[in-house]
Amino acid sequence: MKVSFDYDGTLARHDVQEVAKDLVERGIFDVCILTTRYSNPSKYKRLWEGSEAGKQYLLDQHQELFDVAKKVGITEINFTEFEWKTKFVDKLGIDVHLDDNFREEVSVINWKNKTKAIYCDGVGWKKELYDALGIEE
Repeated sequence: MKVSFDYDGTLARHDVQEVAKDLVERGIFDVCILTTRYSNPSKYKRLWEGSEAGKQYLLDQHQELFDVAKKVGITEINFTEFEWKTKFVDKLGIDVHLDDNFREEVSVINWKNKTKAIYCDGVGWKKELYDALGIEE
């Protein structure tokens, strides 16, 4: 079973990182990141033009994604290049996706795709994720 995690607002959180690490360590799930970010941080150039500090901040934020992936044990990172995730989940064979963007991502994925998208709202997301995967916490 393939499980994906959004990064910003989701896997960037330490509690979500612990869950992702648990799933990786179980060895029975294919765990990946699915992020709307650009794969190449130079595509953000318009955001940092004229600001070396802004450029460094964005580069650091991009590196943080790779550092968290390594820490958790995730080797597959999928960038949508600022396209809707709904265009990617079925092609990538994702069974369950965790995201903090309810309106634009979770509800649309659940409506259009075979993938089960779960809203990472800070309340019952962990139980819902484990239930969707058919495992105990």
